[in-house]
Amino acid sequence: MKKIVKIISSVLVFSMLAAFMATYMPNNVLVTDAAKITEADIKKLEDKIAANDKKIDDANSKLNTLKGNIENYLEIVEQIELKISNLRNNISNTKDLIANYELLINQPETKIYEKEQSIAVKYEDFLEIICHSYEDGTTGYLEILFDSDGLVDFLTRVDNLGAIVTYEQKVLEELEAEIVDLNRMKTTIEDAKKQTLELGAYQAESEKELQKSLDEAEEQLNKLKSDQKAYEKVKKNAVALEKELDKELEELIKKYQEQQLEDLNKKLLWPVDPVNKRISSPYGKRIVFGEKDFHQGIDIVGPSSGDIAGDKIYAADDGTVITSKYNSSYGNYVIIDHGGKIATCYAHMSSRAVSAGAKVKRGQVIGYVGKTGSSTGYHLHFEVRVNGEKTDPLHKDGSTTESWLVILHNGKYVDPIKNKVLTGKLTPSGW
Repeated sequence: MKKIVKIISSVLVFSMLAAFMATYMPNNVLVTDAAKITEADIKKLEDKIAANDKKIDDANSKLNTLKGNIENYLEIVEQIELKISNLRNNISNTKDLIANYELLINQPETKIYEKEQSIAVKYEDFLEIICHSYEDGTTGYLEILFDSDGLVDFLTRVDNLGAIVTYEQKVLEELEAEIVDLNRMKTTIEDAKKQTLELGAYQAESEKELQKSLDEAEEQLNKLKSDQKAYEKVKKNAVALEKELDKELEELIKKYQEQQLEDLNKKLLWPVDPVNKRISSPYGKRIVFGEKDFHQGIDIVGPSSGDIAGDKIYAADDGTVITSKYNSSYGNYVIIDHGGKIATCYAHMSSRAVSAGAKVKRGQVIGYVGKTGSSTGYHLHFEVRVNGEKTDPLHKDGSTTESWLVILHNGKYVDPIKNKVLTGKLTPSGW
């Protein structure tokens, strides 16, 4: 927006007014209440552009945030991938461990079979010993055997006798050792099977967690991408609207400039450079050299005494020079008829730049500020005449807020009374 305003103020205004104003008057814009397009209209459109600018800024901010989120997401993904790698390693290691356990299970099963066969042989041998004992008249073992629920129960009962130190006992001890070893092998297999089941469950849970992490990461990334596309669309639409609003503003200001050129011609131009806006003597009653006097115009001076000396005097509007001469009172003076029963008078010039009968344009140099005639210092005596009658240039038709004139102030033409631009004596001292 700032760029558009610069372009408009530096290119549009100068391109429209340069040829006319560079020759005749300072270049800028007139603002009047009668304007069809007002500054408020332009301000309203500028506010629209500013609001749209904010929308673009907000979209950019959100996109930057999303970009940061995506960057954070990528960091998170990196951590997830590390986690995934670890999970996959664990799964692989678990599979290897399960395979080892399966080997551990398969190998002892063969040994268990062999162990069971060995025990059976030893048991047969023991039974044969018992039979011999029975034939020899020793029946203790046989009774215990008949009362036992099985080989293990039998061995337990025999251990409880606690006093047998015989060959039979040695055989029994060997059987007991074989059975203990068998039970250990079976326990090892059962533990291995249990561990294998647990590892299988762990592996399944790890794979489930892995997939869940991947799904969540994908879902989050898709959401971020979706949000990014949405805000990019908002930004794109706002940028397109910005171009339309800038073009609309450019056209509006162009029409405003054209309109102001028309309005500018409805009022009289301040007759000297706008730096000279101090009034040393207003229109109306005053005392001069102790005598009552009615001042027929206004006296315009520079910021300080003598500052205005030799400055250019401009025609207040288009017209025809009806008087250009010297007299003892007005010194060098010029009167221009602007039509519509309006005429202006410029007095005390150091020199005149136009002759009677000349056609002049608004802002054209018609002379230079001096102190000729009845004057005590450098100033421009300026009059506005309506139907030949002199009137107050600063108070059109007696108005307290509107003058006949416009002056360049802060880059645009304004009514000097309404905008309180002038300094010095603005009201007559009276008699």
